[in-house]
Amino acid sequence: MHVCHAVPWLTAPVTRRCVAAVWQEQEDAQEFLQFLVDAAHEEMVKLRSTLPPAAAGQDDSSSGVAEQQQQQQQHEEDDEEEWSVVTKKNKAAVTRGREDLGGSSLLSAIFRGSIKSCVKAKGVKAAAPSITVQPFTMLHLDILDSVRSIEDALDHLTHTELINGYKVKGHEAGVEAEKVVKISKLPQVLLLAINRYSYSLDRGSSKLHHNVTYPLSMRLRPQWTSDDCPERRSAQYQLIALVTHHGRNASGGHYTAHVQQGDGRWLHFNDAQVDFVAQSKVLDQKPYLLVYHRA
Repeated sequence: MHVCHAVPWLTAPVTRRCVAAVWQEQEDAQEFLQFLVDAAHEEMVKLRSTLPPAAAGQDDSSSGVAEQQQQQQQHEEDDEEEWSVVTKKNKAAVTRGREDLGGSSLLSAIFRGSIKSCVKAKGVKAAAPSITVQPFTMLHLDILDSVRSIEDALDHLTHTELINGYKVKGHEAGVEAEKVVKISKLPQVLLLAINRYSYSLDRGSSKLHHNVTYPLSMRLRPQWTSDDCPERRSAQYQLIALVTHHGRNASGGHYTAHVQQGDGRWLHFNDAQVDFVAQSKVLDQKPYLLVYHRA
């Protein structure tokens, strides 16, 4: 199911790009949603730069737009550089990346979060940890091995990984290091992409059909977030929508969606057919996309 309707708050270029993407080739649901969010964000950033400062919510000075563009250019330059910071434990760390890369818009305020990757060399006391901050609008979760729930997948995403042959300045030989990824900024709407496809040289691409449970209400565990993440101990999310792929492999199939109304009732969208469904039916799917709203 690949449909692209004109949406009132989207500008004409986004709608044209959306239609072109659909007619040129069959789109994966995750890729199409990511494209739609990114394209709408880019158009809003461009539109804001053409508005008078007062209409764009900026300072009334004539240099408001120019200052915003200068700040964005500086952000992009900073993303290519690295700088030293002091962590909560008064230890030095080298940081790269920015949470606000790409400018700000209504879309980024709703969907953008960030993850922080930290690599620490083992046995080298003089080596400062390397920290990389990356924004995201969709969090991809692997469900291989023993993952049987969204909570398992988030545990897997944020577990400590051992790296061999890690290069440290001042050391010719590679050393062992630990890498850990944590969520450092929480979005208002959390898009979770379930990686239901795997690839191997002997079998090629295959779909993972096993059940992965997902809660209606999910409180994020502190171990999934970084120490400096706001609301890390009180973040509560509510399931509001999910997309399911029906088919045995990645080369074809059909998408359906479940969406919660404002009154709490759930709707099932299957092409042109729309029906009310029980909540128990919503929780009995093998989702490809999950949409959570921060309570």
